[in-house]
Parts: sequence; structure tokens; C-alpha cells
Amino acid sequence: RGPESSEDLAVHMDDEVSGPESSEDLAEHVDDEVLGPGSAEELLTLCFEEFGERTLPHSTTTKAGAIAMIMAYAVSERSTWSGLDKLLKLVNDLFGCAVVPPSAYMLRKLWAKKKDNLVKYHYLCPSCGTVLKAGHTLASCDVCQFEEKTKKLRQDGSFFLMLDLHKQLKQLIEKTSVDLHNSLLKLESSNSDLITDITTGAAYKTLRQKVALGLSDLTLTFNTDGSPIFKSSKTSVWPIQFTVNELPPSVRLHHPTLAALWFGKVHPDMSAFLTKFVDEVNNMIPVAWTHGDRSHASRAFVLCCSVDAPARAAVQNMVCFNGFFGCPFCLMKGEHKEGCVRYVADEAPAPRTSGLLARDMVLAQRLGDPVNGVKGPSALMNLKGFDLVEGMSAEYMHCVLQGVVRQFTELLFSSSSSRQAYYMGARGSVVKVNARLQSIKPPHCVTRLPRSIEERSFWKASEWRHWLLFYALPCLLDLLPQLYWRHLCKLSEAIHILLRDSLTLEEIKRAEELLHMFVGRVEALYGVAAMTFNVHLLVHLANSVRHLGPLWAHSAFVFEGGNGRLVNLVSAAKGLPQQVVERVVMVQELELLLSTHKLPAREEQICQGFLGYMPIQNACRVNETTTLGCGQPAIMSSEEKFALQQHFGATVSSATEYQRCVIKNQVYHSTSYTRATQSDTTFVSTHDGHYFKILKIVEVVLATGSWCILLCKKVVLRELQQLPEHIKECFLSERNTVCCVEPCNVKSSCVYIEFISDSKSFICDLPNVIERD
Repeated sequence: RGPESSEDLAVHMDDEVSGPESSEDLAEHVDDEVLGPGSAEELLTLCFEEFGERTLPHSTTTKAGAIAMIMAYAVSERSTWSGLDKLLKLVNDLFGCAVVPPSAYMLRKLWAKKKDNLVKYHYLCPSCGTVLKAGHTLASCDVCQFEEKTKKLRQDGSFFLMLDLHKQLKQLIEKTSVDLHNSLLKLESSNSDLITDITTGAAYKTLRQKVALGLSDLTLTFNTDGSPIFKSSKTSVWPIQFTVNELPPSVRLHHPTLAALWFGKVHPDMSAFLTKFVDEVNNMIPVAWTHGDRSHASRAFVLCCSVDAPARAAVQNMVCFNGFFGCPFCLMKGEHKEGCVRYVADEAPAPRTSGLLARDMVLAQRLGDPVNGVKGPSALMNLKGFDLVEGMSAEYMHCVLQGVVRQFTELLFSSSSSRQAYYMGARGSVVKVNARLQSIKPPHCVTRLPRSIEERSFWKASEWRHWLLFYALPCLLDLLPQLYWRHLCKLSEAIHILLRDSLTLEEIKRAEELLHMFVGRVEALYGVAAMTFNVHLLVHLANSVRHLGPLWAHSAFVFEGGNGRLVNLVSAAKGLPQQVVERVVMVQELELLLSTHKLPAREEQICQGFLGYMPIQNACRVNETTTLGCGQPAIMSSEEKFALQQHFGATVSSATEYQRCVIKNQVYHSTSYTRATQSDTTFVSTHDGHYFKILKIVEVVLATGSWCILLCKKVVLRELQQLPEHIKECFLSERNTVCCVEPCNVKSSCVYIEFISDSKSFICDLPNVIERD
């Protein structure tokens, strides 16, 4: 893409933005503007005031819809402002008159006011790094007396951006008010002891008592992490993002929201960066909003910090994991062995608590030296209601998947292990593992197909998850020595348990015992060099689940995806922070416009199609099931007709067959669906503990109504004790018996693994239906 013009850059490099709000502006009062259903923000108002429902000349497309489609195109194609400028001119020239804004500059004025009111600049002293005291045009340093114009500091990049947290939360609530309201009602009436999400963990219950959480109050999980912008530069962006824990997971995991942005070639000063974020949270006035006849005034509190190990050390102002006392959850000192700190100990170390950690922070500041690995105060000390230990997630994406699983897979296959008993890198072993691995056809919900072991350096975190939970044990069976294979079983089973969508305290205890057994055998099997920080962190995972819910509920997957989307907003090398923020605002305004459903359906569908949300064609609702595609008269065998007769207690002479269907938001297909050549979603588990292969999906019309039925073949399980409980060796019944399965009895799809050359088959339970690639 070409660079932006100097005129374009000037628009977002030189706009004057007001400084941080005064303390009076942040007084504790409820927001005066109540968000009701369909209330309009600036873009929506301007669109309909300027263009209303007028259509383009000789067209049925409304002018407001045309602007929305142009914005959707610009977002999806990452258009530069100059590219957008050309597109607007092209549209106007095609119509022979100005039917849309004549330039990108004019179009951007639709959201310019919101952007200017949303962003707060905090300037940094180039000499000492202190946050400067900023006026309207000048900023000065109280430490070294440095003084400079704010415009020059912005041009030099000596600043970071804070987004008005109240406005960002208000924007998110307006988009998700229906889901949020319903979720709050469920929380209000919930009294189960099961751990099903972050809002059912012990930390949430503690926070509710500590700050007297009201029924409308919200809790946040936040993250900060760096993402490189260009391959040829060290330049990166460090956003602070947050999610609202009270939103249901299916909504929450798609809505990470930007709160702040640091940009540069060095890591941020976490004390300065987080101090401003903490101030934003602590001083934020409640967001007032309504749903139906119920009014809410929602305060916000931070419940959880989900970051990787280096960021966690910076956030807590502790020594990094490769230093003594580097664990944020306990007082294990570690020993310096083989050139690095190894986490070995004869006795279980004492746990840290929020009070003891705060004490060590004060002591370290007073003494000028680290105390128990703590270097000094953390900005999070001042965060209302936040627990410095229980509020920190052990974060399994980095610790387990990109940490422990990658580490041990590398040990097995790396040539540096060629003299070890567990070495799997010999050519014959690699060929065998690859043949098994690449023969696997995962279900529809696993979008990344298995890649060869030689490509493991390119595997994403989700691929490491699938390798640990489903692929590794069958692929390494009878190849990896049994001692090491059984050891890996413990890790696979434990993580699978902690990823379930519903957990009892007994199940968490079982997973904790498995992890302790796994960690306890690492040094004996792989040597002291394998006793890394990530391996040690495994013993804290179960506690993290007790406090914050299942591992998926506070993982960094959602924020990694958010980081990727922020990086994709960059289309030119200059003015990066302003680019990101303006484009974030542009996307938010577009989403808000579409969520109001005020555009004609066709125009809204086109916008959604540009953004990647294509409407489903030929879908039909049958009770709780949605059939996909065009149905055909079913040609049924005598066994299938008999199965239907037994199920309904009446003769079924005809039925309509479909190849695919959606049950509880999961896609399934039958054996007749030929387009799925590299995936297989024909295998299901049921609530009564059985497994089936879908042969046909049929709709049967009887006097009592229409019914969708899955005609299936039963999967027979082999009784073997060596595999963890979520992986079962199996075979398909050789009898021609057909079973009828009602969609309401389907629990989930399964990962079916068949090694034809070895005459072995396995079926694996998914831990939850929430996580997707």
C-alpha cells in the first residue's frame, strides 16, 4: 500500500486534543446520559441528519447505507486515507454528482468529535522519562525542569494515549446491552457451587463483598502486551485492553476493548502507564443505561489481570521469572543450575498473599533492594478491590501451551536430545508421527488442520492446545517409551479437566494432583534443566481456576486476537498511535451503526459481508435445530426405516434429508457431505455418555409436527486403562444397526482419530464448546 499524503497525516498528527480531565470532572456521580435501546452516538446522528433516508440517484440504496458500506469496505481492506479518498471520488464521479462526502477528510469528520473527546495524551520527559505536567500548549517536567510544546512532543512520539474508559465502556454496553442485561439477571439468581466462568470463582465472590458490588456493577479483566508493527523494525504497540466479565463468554470473547496505547521501540514504563489506567478505573463515574423497563447504573472494578510472564513481572514490579523469587504466587526462591534459575525445592514454598506482597513492595522501596523478588510498589496496589495475588491469572496460553507443551515437544524431537531415552527425532519416528498426525481430520470447530512436526516452530497456541489435548498421545503411542508417555498423559488429562465449561471442586482437586505428579517427575525423567518457571507454574493452575474460573475464562487468547486486529489497522508508517485510535473509533462507530438495525436489511447484509459475517443461505428451523442447504427426498435403507419406526412408534414412509445442521451453535454434517475433505464433524457425544457417527440428518413430518432426527451408527469403546478419560480407543460397530439420536441429546462434536495402518481408532471429548481457533 502506498504511503499517506502529507495532508492526510496532518489531519491526525496535528489535531489539538485536550489534556487529562480535572479532578472535578471525575467527581463521583452517575453519568447524566442514559443509554437506552437504540440511543444514537455522533456518527449515527450525523448520518441521518445529513442524509436521512434519501437514496442515491436512480438507486434504492440510501445515502446513509452507502456511507456505511464505504466504511465497511475501508475497514475490511485496511484502506489508507488516500485510498479512501480515491474511492469516494470514484463513487461521486460514477454518479456524476456529490452523493457521498467528496473526500476522506470530510468523511472522517463524522467521527472526529468523538475521537477528540475520547483520547487523552500523556507526555513523557525525553530526559528522565517522567510523565509531564501538561497544559494546553506546553508540558513541563517537575523533576528536571524540562519544558516543550505539546505539539512537538507528539511529533517526536514522546507520549502515550489513554482512552476515556467511561466512554469505551459505554460504547461496549450499548452494543451488547441485551446480552449483558440477561447475563446480569442470571448472575442475580445463580446459587450453584459449580465453577462455570470467571464470575463463579472465589475471587469474584471476594470482590463482591470487598467493594459491595451491586447487581448492576461490572468487573473487568485487563491485559497488556507488545505487538510488533513491522518485520523490519523494533517498533511495537502496547495496548491495554479489557473485557467485561459479566458478558456471556460467546459475546465477551469477541469484544476486547481498547483502554490505552503505548507506542515505541522500547517497553513501556509500566509504573507510569498503569498509574494512569488505575486512575481511570478508580475515578470512573458509573455508566447509566436501560434495558426494557429496568435501569442500571454500572460501576466498574478490575477483577483479573491476564498477561504473560514478562508482562506480569513488569505489572507487579517484580524480578522476572529468571531471577530468584520470580514466582508471583509463592515464595520459591529457585536455584541457579546449568546457567539459569531452576525451580526446584525439597519442601512446598509458602504462598504469597496480597497483604504480604504489598508489604514487600513498601519494604523494597524503603530499602532500595528487592524483597522476596519484589522491586517496589506496583500501580495495581491502588486499584480499588484488586487482589495482587488472586487477581493475577496464571494464564495457560503462554504458560502451558507456548511454554510447557512446546518445551517438552522440543525435548522429544530436538537433535540435542539424541542420546536420551525419550528421543523421538530419528527419521523413522518422525515419519511415523507425521503420517499419524496429518491423517487426522478434526471437527468443524477446529479450523487449523494438523501440521507436521517439522513445522512446529510455526505452530500457533491453538495448535499446541490440540496437540496436547488430542493429537500427541495417540500419535506417540507405542513410539515414545511408556514411562514418558504416561507422564505426558497426566498433563493432558489435567489441562483438559481445567478447560471444561463446568467444574466441581473435586474435579479441580483431581487436576491439581495430576499436575503435582507431572511436575514431581520432571527432574527425574528430563533432568534439572527442564525445571523451568513454566513447569513450576503448573502447580498454581488449579488455584487460578478456583479463584478465576476455568482456564479459558481468563486466558490471553481474546487479547492476542485483539492485538492482531489493532496491528491490522495500521496502513502507513507515520502517526501510528493516532492511526490506531482513529481507526478503532471508526470501527466502533460502524459497529454501532449496524447494531441499531436502522439501515435497510440489504445494505446491512452487504456491510456485514464486507466485515466477514456472511449470512447463511437456505437455512430452515426445525424445533431447536437449524438445517442448512436444500433438502432432498431421503433414500432410506430398511434398517433406517426400522429405526425411525421404533423411535416414533409409527411407520415413516418418507423424510427429507439434509447434509448439515446447526445444534446449539455447533455445525454438524453427515457422511453424505462430500465438501469436507479435510475435516470430520460426523462424530458426536450425547448427554447419556454414548458416541455416534452421523449417517443421515433427516426431517420427518408426522401428525404431531416436524422432527429433526440424526440417523447414526454407534461407536463402540474399548476398555483400556492407560489413556486419560477424555481419550478413548474405539471402533465403529460392524453391525448394520441404525440408531436415532434426537438433536437435544447431542452434547458436543468429538475429535475422531483413525490410524488405518495401525488398525487403531480413538475418539476424544472436547473440553468445552466455547474456545475456538
